Amino acid sequence: MDRNKAYRYFHALLGELGIRDRKADILSGYGVESAADLTDDQLTQLIGALENEKHHRRAERETREADALRRHRSRVLRILTDMGVYYVEPGEPRGACWDRVNRFLSSPRIAGKKLYVMTPEELSELEGKLRAMMNKGYLYGRHTAAPRPAKEAAPVVVVVGSAIRGPVS
Repeated sequence: MDRNKAYRYFHALLGELGIRDRKADILSGYGVESAADLTDDQLTQLIGALENEKHHRRAERETREADALRRHRSRVLRILTDMGVYYVEPGEPRGACWDRVNRFLSSPRIAGKKLYVMTPEELSELEGKLRAMMNKGYLYGRHTAAPRPAKEAAPVVVVVGSAIRGPVS
């Protein structure tokens, strides 16, 4: 590798990792004060170590993001189960329930997208919307909210017998 390119790449890695301010500490570990004082092998080794750190950080970030996405999807699916959207009927193929979920969520009034293409932010917003729908009594398969329980009506009194007195024949 061209030495000038290696210097540029080394500094780019420091910037990407956000550790430019620690450059002197890193170089002191090699017993030098400047990257120009590093041997080719030391520079290659240092670049390799920084690349490993970069890949490690990226993998950690992707894992955190995937976990967050999984948690959001799980909460949405729990609400959809309670609403009656996500369920598997006996004998129904497993994919049928996902078709039902994605058809429901693809409605422009709900989310306008399928579950697997939503970001964590969109899923969080959807979760709030679904909770509001559920709190209003919405159940899947009905276009209106579930009827609220009516107030108890006054009991009906039936009088047995007759209060009419008249001539008996």
